[in-house]
Amino acid sequence: MRQDKYRQPQYQKNKGTVILWVLVALFAIVLGTLLWQIFKPTEVATTNSTSATTTLSSTTATSATLTTSSRAKEPTSSTSSSSTLDSTTTSSSTTTTTTTNSVSDENRQVDTTKLTTPQLQAWIAAIMEHRLQQGTGLRPDGSNPWNYNKVMRDGLAYVEITQTADGGARQALITTFRVNAAGELEEANPNDGTYQVVAQYFMEVG
Repeated sequence: MRQDKYRQPQYQKNKGTVILWVLVALFAIVLGTLLWQIFKPTEVATTNSTSATTTLSSTTATSATLTTSSRAKEPTSSTSSSSTLDSTTTSSSTTTTTTTNSVSDENRQVDTTKLTTPQLQAWIAAIMEHRLQQGTGLRPDGSNPWNYNKVMRDGLAYVEITQTADGGARQALITTFRVNAAGELEEANPNDGTYQVVAQYFMEVG
């Protein structure tokens, strides 16, 4: 009976120790779980941050590459545009010259040996205007416009362009045109008085 009384406290002591260790183990498990929950999002966030940084760096590098490529192509584009502009300008100039010097089929059929006075004067006036636009012709004095005087000599029509000078005292000769027997328009050379063909068809300006 005495032995049972002696062993009972010893058993209760061992039982209390076991319970204590069980509580410690549970506490350790709970603490470990809490710590895992706390540190796990931080790791994910760090991973996401690293991934975002890598993506941003890749995007920046790609953007820089595209910008460099675009800048490298700019001189070529400028050169191409310049070449196109020069080509267009040349084409436009050629078209203008062709249009100015072209003669319609209708005018080619005109018998220039039988021109009326207004037709002959209009033809010569067109030539003088064309020269003025090209910078090679004379410009009439605004207060003294040119006069177109048609005369017949040796069966040919002559047109003398004159301008009033010396306050109306005389008519200064500017130049002289004539239509030869072949219907070609000729102009007098002021140096030797010979005539040179300047147009073959009606309203051709040279």
